[in-house]
Amino acid sequence: MSRHRLRRPLILVALLTGLAVFSAGLAAAQEGPTATQPSDATEGKGWEFSGSAYGYLFFEGSGDFVSPVVRAQRGRLYFEGRYNYEERDTGSLFGGYQFSFGKEVTLDLTPMLGAVVGEVDGVAPAVELDLNWKSLNYYNESEYVFDFADRDSNFFYSWSELSWACAPWFRAGLSAQRTRVYETDRVVEAGFLAGFSFWKMEIAAYLFSPFDEDRFAVIGASIEF
Repeated sequence: MSRHRLRRPLILVALLTGLAVFSAGLAAAQEGPTATQPSDATEGKGWEFSGSAYGYLFFEGSGDFVSPVVRAQRGRLYFEGRYNYEERDTGSLFGGYQFSFGKEVTLDLTPMLGAVVGEVDGVAPAVELDLNWKSLNYYNESEYVFDFADRDSNFFYSWSELSWACAPWFRAGLSAQRTRVYETDRVVEAGFLAGFSFWKMEIAAYLFSPFDEDRFAVIGASIEF
């Protein structure tokens, strides 16, 4: 791997970190010096669980596949398991701690460390960011996988969503991702998203590279327990 190619994920990490620090500072300034203190309601909660499944559709050659994700949280402690995320037939398990800031502008920042096992074996520092202001939401999950077998295969993964809640049951916006779980000629793929919520569930549809011949769709279903 050339130095030029290696700089790209490092630049993305730096940009993500800068956004997180700036957002945290903005939210903390509005909240005051106790912004990072967990509330009594948060501390008193027991385990909370949620799950998602993302179906990647309309691939030519590589075939469709599903990537499930399960999450568990107790207070500020956070755990997440993924499959078919870093690579096909590969699982990963993450543990981290959530920090929350702000009132009008709210930020949940969750640094994590994970183990990756399967077609790729390695370790992955990661971060999840959830930033909200009124009806606007920015969400990002990013990780950098250090491959034990081949350091030239180290890779930066990222999934981002910027959405507007037009109604309590509907949101729409933009999404972008960087992955190697399927073959692609692009470093980053971007597209549109639309999500429909009901009860404790959301069904979301994503269309990536919508103006190209090799466009593809992702259908996601999420539920909270």
